[in-house]
Amino acid sequence: YLLDRNGKISGLHLRNIEERWIKVYMAYYANTDGQHYSMFGKKTIGQRADVPAFNVHDWEGEPSAEFIPDFIRQRGLKYSWGAGFYDTLGELRLIIALDRKTKKKFTEKELQLLELILPLLNNLHRNFYYQNSDSKVTMRIDEEKVLTPRETQIAELLCQSVSPSQISEILHIARSTTYKHIAHIYEKMNVSSQRELLSRLLNS
Repeated sequence: YLLDRNGKISGLHLRNIEERWIKVYMAYYANTDGQHYSMFGKKTIGQRADVPAFNVHDWEGEPSAEFIPDFIRQRGLKYSWGAGFYDTLGELRLIIALDRKTKKKFTEKELQLLELILPLLNNLHRNFYYQNSDSKVTMRIDEEKVLTPRETQIAELLCQSVSPSQISEILHIARSTTYKHIAHIYEKMNVSSQRELLSRLLNS
């Protein structure tokens, strides 16, 4: 499931699911919780946005909320494994879910394998996200016309969730110099954090 910045499902790709269930699923989310997909929440300040979240649902043990009898029970789902992937602002943008109809739980080995591939899936997701956001970030920086070429380089790296220490290594400059540039960038762009910088450049 692909999600927009408001947490609403904007696209989906489902395998081995009849079309009628897709319609039921989308109809449910069109009429509940402001159309937000709420299996995973937004990352809070201090949490790393580059780390995906994942969990396993045992549907037999879930309380019978509206979604359970209308979708889960009718499809015969027993367990679901889900992973949430975030953009650099900590907003949930992609859900990958695996559903199981048998009463056999996900084994420890299966969960370990799924956890092992999470970084690979996350890299694919983030590469896709950056391909769609980098050009806008660069365009907005150019429009501002307040940053020096070096500050522009650093601002673009910050918007890719690159840490100050990594920026120093990439650009072969001292960390103290990097932090001075970042301070100037924040001052010129009227922001106080990496997250605020990206939010301004992407949402302006």
